[in-house]
Amino acid sequence: MFSLKFLFSNTLLKSFNILVIESETDTKLKTISYLKNNSFEVDTADTGKDGIIKAYTGKFDFIIIDIMTPNMDGLTALSHLKYMPETKSIPIGVYTSIPESLVLNDNPQANKNWEFYWQKNIVNISTISKQIRSFLEVY
Repeated sequence: MFSLKFLFSNTLLKSFNILVIESETDTKLKTISYLKNNSFEVDTADTGKDGIIKAYTGKFDFIIIDIMTPNMDGLTALSHLKYMPETKSIPIGVYTSIPESLVLNDNPQANKNWEFYWQKNIVNISTISKQIRSFLEVY
């Protein structure tokens, strides 16, 4: 027998719009699938440059970005996103395979541009989804 909580759990959740900037197809598809199954609206971009354009022209509550994107790396894209008045207030989470300490060694001020930093081989998309939802519900 199904409980009402189970039947209506996803319909009661507020829908947030997420932009995923990720070039790796497998990671992108898993991320999109999980977020959509958890009541997020998702749009994607394959490159940092395309991500900036989508963020500028769209309406997003949160951005997930990989640091290693073609055309324009994620750190450069982050700088642009936090500089432009239209996008600077959008919270950003970095989801990448590079340890945060290595990024900060080369770019000590970079962590001012993100709210979350998740390392792919340590944190899974389930945890990320929960953290984003909790953050946005009080943001």
